[in-house]
Amino acid sequence: MQDKATARTQLRDPIRHRMPAFLLSVLFSVSALAADTTLTGSSPASISAGSSAQTMNFPVTRTGDKTYAVLLNYHTANITAKAGKDYSANAGNILFAAGASSANIPVTILPDSGNPPFNTFNLFLDGATIGSPPTFATQQIFAAGAAPYAIRAVDLNGDSQLDLIVANSTSGNISVLLNTSAAGASTPSFAVAQTFAVGSNPRAISIADFNGDGLPDIVIANYGGNTVSVLLNTTVPGTLIASFATQQTFATGSNPTSVASVDLNGDGRPDLIVANNGSNTVSVLLNTTAPGAAAPSFATQQTFASAANPINVIASDLNGDGKPDIIVANNGASSVSALLNTTVSGSTTLAFTAQTSFATGSNPVAVSTADINGDGKPDLIVVNNSSNTVSVLFSTTAAGDTAPSFAAQKTFATEAGPISVTTADANSDGKPDLVIANSGANSLSVLLNLTTPGSATANFAVEQAFAAGANPAAVISADLNGDGKLDLISANLGDDTVSVVMNTMVSSAVLPSLAPKQDFASAFDPVAQGRPVYVTTADLNGDGKPDLIVCDSDNFGVFLNATIPGSATATYGGRQIFTTGNNSETIAIADVNGDGKLDLLVSARDANQIWLFMNTTAAGAGVVSFATPQTFATGTDPRSIISLDINGDGKPDLIAANRNSNTISVLLNTTATGATTGSFATQQTFATGTSPIWVAAADVNRDGKPDLVVANNTSVGTMSVLLNTTAPGATTVSFATQQVFAAGFYPQNISTADINGDGKSDVIVANPGSSTASVSVLLNTTAAGSAIATFSAQQSFAANQSAYAVTPTDLNGDGKPDLIVANIGFITPGSISILRNTTVPGATTASFATQQAVTAGVSTFSTAVADLNGDGKPDIVTANYQDKSLSVLLNAPYQILIGGSTPVGTIAHDIIYIDGFGFSPAN
Repeated sequence: MQDKATARTQLRDPIRHRMPAFLLSVLFSVSALAADTTLTGSSPASISAGSSAQTMNFPVTRTGDKTYAVLLNYHTANITAKAGKDYSANAGNILFAAGASSANIPVTILPDSGNPPFNTFNLFLDGATIGSPPTFATQQIFAAGAAPYAIRAVDLNGDSQLDLIVANSTSGNISVLLNTSAAGASTPSFAVAQTFAVGSNPRAISIADFNGDGLPDIVIANYGGNTVSVLLNTTVPGTLIASFATQQTFATGSNPTSVASVDLNGDGRPDLIVANNGSNTVSVLLNTTAPGAAAPSFATQQTFASAANPINVIASDLNGDGKPDIIVANNGASSVSALLNTTVSGSTTLAFTAQTSFATGSNPVAVSTADINGDGKPDLIVVNNSSNTVSVLFSTTAAGDTAPSFAAQKTFATEAGPISVTTADANSDGKPDLVIANSGANSLSVLLNLTTPGSATANFAVEQAFAAGANPAAVISADLNGDGKLDLISANLGDDTVSVVMNTMVSSAVLPSLAPKQDFASAFDPVAQGRPVYVTTADLNGDGKPDLIVCDSDNFGVFLNATIPGSATATYGGRQIFTTGNNSETIAIADVNGDGKLDLLVSARDANQIWLFMNTTAAGAGVVSFATPQTFATGTDPRSIISLDINGDGKPDLIAANRNSNTISVLLNTTATGATTGSFATQQTFATGTSPIWVAAADVNRDGKPDLVVANNTSVGTMSVLLNTTAPGATTVSFATQQVFAAGFYPQNISTADINGDGKSDVIVANPGSSTASVSVLLNTTAAGSAIATFSAQQSFAANQSAYAVTPTDLNGDGKPDLIVANIGFITPGSISILRNTTVPGATTASFATQQAVTAGVSTFSTAVADLNGDGKPDIVTANYQDKSLSVLLNAPYQILIGGSTPVGTIAHDIIYIDGFGFSPAN
């Protein structure tokens, strides 16, 4: 299983050359910017009001780029006319299909009520989003236990399909439904439910690997037993029968209603947070389970005060200090409380600030977090059961603040009895939308996020409702059929069922455009600087924005991201330079000491070492700082390094590909939590093919352990797979003997991604020695839990003769990883190639559209992907060796412009007209 440090790391490996000193500037490359579209209106023909109701149509016309669909949202508002008396209030959306140039917004004018001659009302255009509204199939119903109250989705048996776990509140057990849906199937299927005993009146579920064996375990909050139950997963990978060790129970406060699992003290183990509804407290239980243990263990609960009747608890880092804070929905106080984590890393005594409360609607029952406006801060979303609303509270907490702060709530209407909320990108526009279970309406609501990036005001479309079972008590989203779309699942308290509502949105068939270039004003040091060979991104100062880290020759540089959310122009602070020496090659990113800050590890080829730079930057600081570097020995010529937890002890270890010794090195992390000095065990080496130049990690056989894939840089062209056989917590690493598979000509770079949506990690190789086979794709056919890895024969795709690195990412929001290929091109101007993934989910053959070439700098060695401007879309950064530059290519959104004044509808005796028609966003 991938640890958080690995998930935040992107690695690409370049060739190295010693170069003279030079001045390096940063510039943005050029690509076509998508054309804007404009929505405007005109006055309709006057109509006579009579004794019966009539329709006034507000015409809207569209000009500019009409090649994509646009969903326009609107609502009416009184001026002197009164909704319900003079006209019928109307709120909703209209769709401009691709190519459409006009539409009407209808408003019903009620029969003449004898009002004064001029009554008026506004029609506000609230905003628009690209694409059609989300579409979902009719619900499919599956049996659960008695009174299902909570639900979660996770792959329990390692078959790469998300299974369902349901807490049955009146039968004292949980139901497990193993997913048997075929990849891409329009109808989901599950094995017959299995039940496992838990405590009395189970109300909530959380999932985490409590014993570090790579398998997801279950924790349940038992409302009637004042306990939590922990069930360790003993399921054999690939089987269709789930198995768990007998529950172990641990005491909580009175009437626990919610449980969350997260590492609170930085020791790499997930702890428990419990909301105790009957005692107005939050309990925290520190995980003391040994890696690989057959029984879980937790320290005695520590309790912290909340407001009245805490009903739901979650964790999120609110102030950017790298520590998860606690957020509680207080049902009896109509508020949410935030408790900032002040625990010393590694401490067995937890510390939190006293709760700070923020007003919500009436009787809040659930809380969630998401960055609604793209400013890098977690905002709060709260459903208010008695007021039939959802509240959104924007975070105004600055990085490093010692007290949380949020803007006043903004509320949006739901259906009756909202009881649960989750966030999901329902329409693939990169923004988190809201999904709500409405217990009183037997429905699920979807509210599309229309918020402008960086805005201080939340904006959501009028809800769309989809039928669920009776009295849905909980809702989640998950991709159940591997098509890259998030489906909706609810636990239905009133009829003992689970509803599955499959997402049927049509995916985009085009790639985005990239914004025009701009130049950074800051320059690099002309003495200490070498040519850039590697670039990656990470949030080094905890402000929620991805910073740039570039490796070149004997240094690495850091640019802190100062981009305004949603800006079309990226902004970075001046370059800070840190000396490494010895021909630095690549960078890995990991929280080595568990203090919540991302540390940097740099390969030093000439010295056969890895350099560790422990991050000492204060949260929100405008300057990064690192402790004095430490060095650790590797094999000869370490070209590529990665960091992830090899032995399941919760600490990120080091792996290096040693080109000249034909090995990989593994250095186990022995750093004490919170220590200011890193420590690693002496390297252990494992044989690879000839000239291993790049290493990546993935769970190839889905046994919960990260395996290694290695590109061997020879004319024969191979990749090695080393299956991880290390016991959880072991101090000696073990791998099965390498298996070798054919790749392209002189493979240079290797990465992994699920290309065909079957839940397995496939392998992608960049081969700079070939023009027609510059990218190789090997689909993973390994059986779950198998001791032997198997892959289909490589398929070759053309990018550029000098394809040098490949980064998989979903650029167009269709749920499929596309390929971004860096092309070195020393002589002619270089480029990146983008290959759009057209593979059918579950297919045994990969397919990609013909490459789309995008100009970057000359001789692009490395690429990285991150949302640099907070608009929810992946942007691209390239390191350009020959012209000594970085290129940043912002993923350019289509701009929807709404101009003119707010439309006014006027009712005059028996004549109705609209004066001064035009559009502007509503306040």
